[in-house]
Amino acid sequence: MTTQSAYSTTTKTFHWLTALLIIAIIPLGVIAGKLPIETDAQVVTKTFLFSLHKTLGVAMFIVAALRIAYALTQAKPAGLHPSCKVETPERPQ
Repeated sequence: MTTQSAYSTTTKTFHWLTALLIIAIIPLGVIAGKLPIETDAQVVTKTFLFSLHKTLGVAMFIVAALRIAYALTQAKPAGLHPSCKVETPERPQ
């Protein structure tokens, strides 16, 4: 559960899982895109890397959707410096 001073473990897990998936997906796509396809082994490798890239992309989409849905149901912690106008959201009265 999110407290006044920190995000919940679930929120942190969603955040880091999304970050790790992005960090994995980008190099996979770049590497797969640059591989030549001159031999059968290279075609198999390129196909596998693109397949892994797409699978992780779908997983990331699902994790991001779950993260957004979860965030909509949770309260946000207070800012680190509540007196700072930039960190203090305007509250309708």
